[in-house]
Amino acid sequence: FANLHALAAPGGRLCFACWQAPAKNLWATLPMQTVAPLLPTAEAGAQPADPLAPGPFAFADPDRVRSILVAAGWHDIDFRPHAFAMIIGEGDDPTASAVHFTLRIGPAAKSVREAGPAVEAAARIALAAALSPHAAADHLGLPAAVWLVTARA
Repeated sequence: FANLHALAAPGGRLCFACWQAPAKNLWATLPMQTVAPLLPTAEAGAQPADPLAPGPFAFADPDRVRSILVAAGWHDIDFRPHAFAMIIGEGDDPTASAVHFTLRIGPAAKSVREAGPAVEAAARIALAAALSPHAAADHLGLPAAVWLVTARA
């Protein structure tokens, strides 16, 4: 952000979106909650990831982001919440599409892949059951929330 500030014209505007807390992003949390009981004990009981480590939720805390931006020289910093449905499945069978998505991307996908084929088969069934209540005729969306962040140079 300091490099962007150095390149911005005086009064230039910075705009970006970053995820709010995982608790407000069911698209990210539901798959892992669903497959956790199927995973080997050591992995299922693993410590939660460091919320400040690089990753999709590293900027979820507005106070942390504000301090980073201020330190980089930005001012007039504003956070606006924006909630929406994250579409993770589409087509004739949006639930199957969403299961495929969750087994391709994210921590649940990695954990299931590493646990092996038997866990993957069970995970497909469990995920379909957990995701199907969120399906509409041609898509499946889960709650999501971002911060729309603006600042001035």
